[in-house]
Amino acid sequence: MKKLTTALAVLALAVVGCTAPADDGIDDDGKTPGATPLNHDQDVTCTTTDDCGDGEVCEDGVCQMARCLDNYESQPPMGINRYFGTDGELTVISDNTWVDAFEGSNGQYINSWDLSGAGGKVVDVAGGNLTGLRPHSVAVAVEFSDVVHINGPGGITQLNIGIWPQALAAGDVDADGIDELVAFATDG
Repeated sequence: MKKLTTALAVLALAVVGCTAPADDGIDDDGKTPGATPLNHDQDVTCTTTDDCGDGEVCEDGVCQMARCLDNYESQPPMGINRYFGTDGELTVISDNTWVDAFEGSNGQYINSWDLSGAGGKVVDVAGGNLTGLRPHSVAVAVEFSDVVHINGPGGITQLNIGIWPQALAAGDVDADGIDELVAFATDG
């Protein structure tokens, strides 16, 4: 009896589950495809946001998905939570151009770095094991620049990333023991 009940249940599910629902059509309003908002025109060029669909904005003459409207604000890792890990570093920015680095475990001074010649104010700082060597490196984003300045055991290097970063973050996202550096611009 149990086998018969199971067989009937499977048969009923197969019949009901495989039956196509009535195709009432999303665009079943008498209009041809392309005439409704659900079938956007293939031309995505625009001059204003009014030329774009819902949830889109006109950026650089192209309709694009609307992104976050507010700029990302990086919060300093102070207070009850510290996100530098168990043996990370702490940096302090003074006068918008000087970066002072300290060991996170004991507060020992690592170095001081003058970025007044970098062309702008320091926007954000991230530290971590970017090279695999001690002391850890400090990466700095400077306003109006697509270059991230990195001060590490091998000296100061510059990394052109192609965007004006507004926020930096470092962390070992692939578990290889070396931190990766992530940069965010105002538009994502």
